[in-house]
Formats: sequence, structure tokens, C-alpha cells
Amino acid sequence: MDAEIVKINSSQRRVLGGIASVYQKTFGSEPWNEGYRCPACEKVFPLSCGEKKCPVCAKAMLEEYWPIEKIISDFLREMAKPKSLCLGALVNGEIIGFAWGYEIVINPNIDLQLEAPGLHQLTRGTFFYLDETAILPLFQNKGIGKKLIQRIFMEQDQSNILLRTLNGSRMLQIIQKMGGKPMLFISRDRVIMTLDLSLLLKRLARIQCASLILFPIIFILSGS
Repeated sequence: MDAEIVKINSSQRRVLGGIASVYQKTFGSEPWNEGYRCPACEKVFPLSCGEKKCPVCAKAMLEEYWPIEKIISDFLREMAKPKSLCLGALVNGEIIGFAWGYEIVINPNIDLQLEAPGLHQLTRGTFFYLDETAILPLFQNKGIGKKLIQRIFMEQDQSNILLRTLNGSRMLQIIQKMGGKPMLFISRDRVIMTLDLSLLLKRLARIQCASLILFPIIFILSGS
């Protein structure tokens, strides 16, 4: 399935609502299941839970894990950071996915922000931090997420990429195929990953060069 990739203008209220809806539906489903939470026992449930009262402790009504207004507030705060960038994936004019990020300089404060103790002792310098990427469940596993990630990497300025994702997630697999590597395993089964875009571009250049050499040979051998 083809999707149009566009730059998102954070000043448009309708766009913000679309991003928030995708965020809520995506992270409320597998593998995150952050749909509802119980304020009493702090258990978390998927959007598909179908219960109003906590099915575990029965002491409190469930609350939205990601209220729309909080998502919008968080997004606007992130978009105010240095060299922030957000791209959206559109199908029939509707937002079905997004990716956003911004530049960070590694220091002890980043350790706290990313809940990654000791990160600043493992690396240094300026990175583009891929903060959030989400695709509606109906549109997942169709290549749209990979297309979004590739585009946002091309449109930002840094050669070094940093991100945080679930260990074993589809995102981890995509970044590994690009040459990215896990750097630090942290709480809640998450992992900090890095990717050197300069190495990725060199690898792609070698592949392109090889294809230019092989194509004439294949053409001759085929007798065409």
C-alpha cells in the first residue's frame, strides 16, 4: 500500500487531532497495550479491554493511559525543541502514521529524559533523536513505517541517530537492517539504539555500484 509522506505543521489543530488519535490507537494496541490504566493498582490494559472498572482489583474506574489533550501537549512541547521535525503518512488524505524527532546533545540530563542510566558514559556528541513513530494497526506491516523512517532520516541534518524502542519490536528490526545497533538495555524491556547514517549511505552506494556492474552482465548473458 502506498502512502503519501508529508511534513506536519504543528499549528494546525485538525492535524494535531489526527496525530493524537493515531498515537492513542497505536500505543493502545499490541505490543504496548497502553490503552487504560487503573489508578488504584496501576495495572495497564489495551484499548480492546472493554471494561469500565478495573478487572484486576475492582477498586477504581479505568482511566485513559494516553488522553488526547496530553498527547497534543507532549507533541507541541517536543516540536519546540531544537531542529524538531515531524512527518506524517497519509492515505486518502487521512493521517494513518507519523514519525517525529529532534536534535539532542548527550549529557547526564539526557540519561534522565530517556530513562537510560549511564548513556552519557557510552557515547557523546549530537544526535537526531527519533522520539516517536506510530502506524495505525490496520496499516502496519505494509512498508509504510519503514518509508516514514527513511524519509525523516533523509530530511534531518545529523549523521548520528538515537532512538528508544521495545526489545524485539518491529522498529528494532528495521533499524538493525539499516545497520543500527543496540547500545543500552533499559527498564520495561526497552533498548536504546544508535545508527550511523554515513555508514548506511556508504553501504547503499556499494549496492548501487554493484547493481550497475552486474546489470550489463546479466543483460548480455540473457541474450537480450
